Amino acid sequence: ACGGTNAVLTGVTFGTNLPCSSGCPSGQFQVPNVATCASCIAGCQRCQDGLTCQDCNNDWNQDPITKTCYLTCNSGYFFNGLACAKCSDNCNSCKSLATCDTCVSTAFLSNGKCVAACPAGTYADQQVCKPCDSSCTECNGGTSSSCTKCQSSQALIGGQCLASCAARQFMDGSTCKPCADACLSCATTAANCTSCSDSSLYLNYDDTTKLGSCVAASACGSLKFADSSTKQCIKCPDSCNACTSKISCSSCKNEYYLMLNGAECNSDCSKGGGYPDRSTWTCIASNPACKACTGPSENACTSCSYPKCLSGTSCIDLSDVTKKCPAGTYINSDKTTGSACACSTCHPFCSVCTGGTKETCSACNVPFTL
Repeated sequence: ACGGTNAVLTGVTFGTNLPCSSGCPSGQFQVPNVATCASCIAGCQRCQDGLTCQDCNNDWNQDPITKTCYLTCNSGYFFNGLACAKCSDNCNSCKSLATCDTCVSTAFLSNGKCVAACPAGTYADQQVCKPCDSSCTECNGGTSSSCTKCQSSQALIGGQCLASCAARQFMDGSTCKPCADACLSCATTAANCTSCSDSSLYLNYDDTTKLGSCVAASACGSLKFADSSTKQCIKCPDSCNACTSKISCSSCKNEYYLMLNGAECNSDCSKGGGYPDRSTWTCIASNPACKACTGPSENACTSCSYPKCLSGTSCIDLSDVTKKCPAGTYINSDKTTGSACACSTCHPFCSVCTGGTKETCSACNVPFTL
């Protein structure tokens, strides 16, 4: 222990053989009610407690409000409470290692960090990364008209992200680009027209690439026709080599004949009531005696018109055949197809009939009655 009223132990550690002094040295203060000296806060030359400072050391500054001492650190350093410590990489000024306040001239401040470029969704404003408008994915300013990139479902038009492109434009990624001059509208590429800008042009889709182009009517191709109602080049029916509409062929593909109606191509002329002429690949009208035939003669019939039926290659009246059919039979020839003449047996109830059912009896066998 030290003698005298003002004697104190210098130093912050209690023990024996400590030097006694009439006061605490610079940078220390006397602990109240205890004859012991304790250290002032960092950088303090004179203090009355361990929380505030009355005078700071040379090169140290005093905070007028908190009455604490601090060092003024060089650029890129901060005071950590004891000494100057280096800020994070590319940081020009900071208050802690975790957060930067300003960056060097080659970097940008983003969320307290210094980065080489502002991340997506932000833009650089005096070396500080600020958020884009919510409608943009990338931008060069903070408004809805400062977008440089949009969501994939939107189009970039005049710096704005919109749901679709303007007329005569198409969406390439999220950017609107102009269609080709011939296109009124287009898709995926400038030249892939979906409608034409000139009323004299027709939209023609390529069968292989499925891409559309606008062409003159004469350029639709031999297997297509220019449809004025839809303003498109329409594919001809499969059997046509050339056509003027979906139902009107002007020439036919190999092994097909131009039917008597002058519009249809078919491999069977008999379906139109004629016979084939392979020299012209057209159907020739049948002899009036025939419904269908293989040549111009009345003895070249392959089917007949009711009330005639086919007997060999000639058409004869059903009445003539009926006279030749024996009792209990009837002439069996399809009224619609003009099938071959034949006698078929009546229903067992009938002695005379016009058909094969009991309802077609003209006279009945005993003991049946009409």
